[in-house]
Amino acid sequence: MTFFKKITKNCFKKISVILNPSIVILNTFALLSVNSVKNLRINSVKNLKFLLKIRVLRFFAVLRMTPKKGFTLIELLLVIAIISFIASIIISAVSSTREKARDAKRIADLNQIEKAIELYRSDNNGNPPGTDGDEYVNGVPNWIPGLIPTHIRIVPSDPIDIDPFQYHYKRQGSDFELAARLERRDNQAARNDGGPGGQKFYEIGSKNNIISTTGSGPTGGGWGGTGLTVSVTSIFPSSGNNSGSASISTIEGTEFAAFGTITVKLIKLGYTDIVGTGFTRVSSTTISGGSFNLTGVAAGQWDVVVIDNGLTGTPSGSLDNGFTVISGPDTLSPTINITSPANAATVQATININADTTDNVGVVKVEFKRDATLTSEVRIFDDTVPAWSAIWDTTTATNGSHTLVAVASDAAGNRATSSVITVTVNNIAPTVTTNPESDLAPTSVTLNGSANPNNLLTTGWFRRWTALQASCIDSGGTRVPTTGGTSLGALNTPQPYSQSVTGLTASTNYWYCAFASNSVGIEAGTVRPFTTPAAGDTIPPSTPTGLTATAISSSQINLAWTASTDNVAVTGYKV
Repeated sequence: MTFFKKITKNCFKKISVILNPSIVILNTFALLSVNSVKNLRINSVKNLKFLLKIRVLRFFAVLRMTPKKGFTLIELLLVIAIISFIASIIISAVSSTREKARDAKRIADLNQIEKAIELYRSDNNGNPPGTDGDEYVNGVPNWIPGLIPTHIRIVPSDPIDIDPFQYHYKRQGSDFELAARLERRDNQAARNDGGPGGQKFYEIGSKNNIISTTGSGPTGGGWGGTGLTVSVTSIFPSSGNNSGSASISTIEGTEFAAFGTITVKLIKLGYTDIVGTGFTRVSSTTISGGSFNLTGVAAGQWDVVVIDNGLTGTPSGSLDNGFTVISGPDTLSPTINITSPANAATVQATININADTTDNVGVVKVEFKRDATLTSEVRIFDDTVPAWSAIWDTTTATNGSHTLVAVASDAAGNRATSSVITVTVNNIAPTVTTNPESDLAPTSVTLNGSANPNNLLTTGWFRRWTALQASCIDSGGTRVPTTGGTSLGALNTPQPYSQSVTGLTASTNYWYCAFASNSVGIEAGTVRPFTTPAAGDTIPPSTPTGLTATAISSSQINLAWTASTDNVAVTGYKV
């Protein structure tokens, strides 16, 4: 103990010796300033240089009197340890203070938002506008509609504002709830808020348990999984060779915190842990972009462990036997086959090309090629459930026959090519003709047309106008029928279709077009006119009344009656 005290005393003594020259320099310039102004009343630069020289010489004289003995190795290590210990205390205190400050802001923000909602409810006798059951997550100033600017200037957002640290709001009938995830588990406000989230969430509102704080997360945002336990569910690729480094694309799991650092290890009982490098948190469920140095590592199965330093208590999760280290160089090629589209299929618009792969280590890349041209490249998360897929916009290819192949590559550079499949691209809209009308009458007509579906499911309809149309545009006028149309199937020959129209006006000019659509688009025929004929007179005149007979002579009688009326004219009477 005496020896330790002696070493410590010498260390602090030598540290003070190191600091003494700095103090002497500061005193020199301080005295120089005072003497220059008050005592010597220097009037020239020459006198100033002389005084500075005296002070510097005095400084070096003092420095020469200082013992020359340096630090011993034990003293140096002790100094480093003391400095490291002090630094760790400071860093820990700062980190803890920041977490507490962010949690305090979350609680204050939710209390402020709750007051604004209560003011709105008081003024409007109900919750702010929105849909019951929908969950609103912060991200824009007005993320809770209706509060700005009358009841609050701006609706606050979480200080981190990355899933799972975001504010949530949900309404249900006449009730509502707000919730925020906290970083620390020792927050008294979260314990006493009455919500089911416990110490992990701060919940406030007119009713608790409207927002789910467990499970996969609410609509519009996630809480990052269940509970505070980090879990690891998959790693891709799930194996590597012990002749070099293994690149990892993704690690899937839950509760990867939105801040702090992520440590990923491979652990095997009886062996030194393999600590990965370059891993980055993508979301609360995904880590990407890292590698393990497997050179000389024992072959066999290793546990994948994720330590999340972003959560209080640094929780970790493990995927037991999740990674396999393979001995020797990888010389085996993968296998690959295209699962969709099927060979000889007809395709149009945008489709997915899917492939299945296998490999002794793991496929890291799949190239999809059309007519020997690279069109896409994708990666997946888990090679135990092959799901390689590429999106192909077939409208970029000509109509007709095309070939597709997929090429798989593993980390060692081994490659394999799938069997070639042939597909027919058919991006042809219907071919439409407007045929002459039939059954024309003063107030009705039958419209006729035909369309070739070009092997795609097609629907046909018409549109009529009372004004001359320069071309067929599917807008304005009257659609016949008002919705839907006639199903024309998916043949490759013209299919006729008709629609009866009533309620027309006699002696009136009309124009109409035939339309048809399939998955490629809408096409139309040409404009055709027709004129309804004049209506015939089918209404009889009224019956004459008040008939009287007056005798004028033995050979003459005069007849008289009330005249009839007619919609056109009365042309005569029969007696």
